[in-house]
Amino acid sequence: MTLSLAPLVSLLAFNFPGIEIHVLGTEIQAQRQIALMTLANLFGVFGPLPPYLTADAEIVEKWWPRLNGTEFKVGIAWRGNTDHPADERRSFPVEALAPVLAVENIRFISLQVGGQAEEPPPLVENFTHRLTDFSETAGVMSHLDLVITADTALAHLA
Repeated sequence: MTLSLAPLVSLLAFNFPGIEIHVLGTEIQAQRQIALMTLANLFGVFGPLPPYLTADAEIVEKWWPRLNGTEFKVGIAWRGNTDHPADERRSFPVEALAPVLAVENIRFISLQVGGQAEEPPPLVENFTHRLTDFSETAGVMSHLDLVITADTALAHLA
């Protein structure tokens, strides 16, 4: 599986200031490692957790002119990394979104990126050429009311 961690660097750097992040090939070099779901228990937090990743306010503001408005906004992504060994089970054809896209008075925005960024269906705005990394994507997502996605990094980011 081909994996690029470079798109995560700016998002992680913004959310964890003072921690140096180094991408070496397809792995993140770390001084310490712990399973994510173990952290809450170690800190004595039991129950719902607040979000731990946030969008950079400057990026959120940059997207405001493009995404402001009162309409209900839905981000969609139907395909993950095609090199993922389970991609056939987790991605779905864009045609499967037809019933959702038929709902009126909703603004749909494609969140597809990379080699998976095929042309979205009609009436879906295509921002993919502007989503250069996860910081940009988080900035867009901060303006959305809902995200519909296959089992991809976007689901975790949302």
